[in-house]
Amino acid sequence: WGNSPHSLYIPYGQFRSGKEMAHWFLQHGARYALVNLQFAPQAATQEGRDAMRDAVQNHTEPGLMLSWYSPNAPGQEPWRPLLGDAIKNGGAVVIPEACARGAVVLEFREQSERK
Repeated sequence: WGNSPHSLYIPYGQFRSGKEMAHWFLQHGARYALVNLQFAPQAATQEGRDAMRDAVQNHTEPGLMLSWYSPNAPGQEPWRPLLGDAIKNGGAVVIPEACARGAVVLEFREQSERK
């Protein structure tokens, strides 16, 4: 896993949806991703730090991930809404029992076409 400012290998600019991004990861041998919420832009604010502290104490990092990486969240790097879209549409599934200390573990899954 590498977010767009740190990875030129992953063609984030070519993905039109989270489904496409998840498919690309699977095709390139990446089945899981670890997202450290401490590096999300929201964590740089006092409100974000408070939300992070509460999520860690209550083991609710997956819920925080879903709110911070929403496909509709404004002002985000393009990969963040793609990841939120993948979670929303089942291309990336949060593994709650593996989440801890502000980190969220995701499993990428192939999505079949709906007819």
